Amino acid sequence: MPRVRELLGNHLGLEPRSAVHPREVVALGAAVQAAIIAGQPVDAILVDVTPHSLGIEVADIQMGRIIPGLYKVLIPRNTVVPVTQEEVFTPLFPDQETVRIRVYQGESPVAERNTLLGEFMVKGLKPERWGEWPKVTVQFSLDIDGVLHVEATDRRTKKKKGITVTASPTRMGAAEIARARAELQLWDDEAGPLLARARLLLKEELEPEEREGLQAAVAALEEVLESGDRDRLEQCKDDLLDVLYELEE
Repeated sequence: MPRVRELLGNHLGLEPRSAVHPREVVALGAAVQAAIIAGQPVDAILVDVTPHSLGIEVADIQMGRIIPGLYKVLIPRNTVVPVTQEEVFTPLFPDQETVRIRVYQGESPVAERNTLLGEFMVKGLKPERWGEWPKVTVQFSLDIDGVLHVEATDRRTKKKKGITVTASPTRMGAAEIARARAELQLWDDEAGPLLARARLLLKEELEPEEREGLQAAVAALEEVLESGDRDRLEQCKDDLLDVLYELEE
């Protein structure tokens, strides 16, 4: 504990308070919350925050290639609740009338490595003006009870579709959280698209040697991201890029 207090003090520039025993903190916080609910005058404000980031799966187009399976965060972790956030998205193609909204919880920039909370379809999309792409407003609302409401609205027709998530089907363990945060800190704009391209290619028919080489390159880059080894990051990205170029020619 002394070392932890020292690290916190150096990081925050403030001396941590040590008057309250660590094992009593939760009980004291619960007592304060109970007093507030009971309407007693309490000179304190307690706030809840979301422990994990919340977002949806998206795709991107880079150098003429579709990069699927990326994770777009709408509510970052540690955001004070209740909170509502929204963002406008477009489908991949101008004549696309249906999109699937996949809702995830987690910290990995790759969607499938997070926890899937639910999904729904939005159909009948129409562009607001001729020659434009359809637009969908996706809104996340997280209430004080931890209930997540996700709603997608067609910007032209105003039709809405959504889901309500009352609880996560699985909770991330401490090791998963630590690994995801380390990966998030190490992540850059190149690693995600490279891994997405590789996973897309692995779904195609490849020669056994080609598949083995691609899987090895993917595994090496994922290992670097999980371990936080910055010294090997660039080399592993280059190795995977070389394999992709050879297979995509």
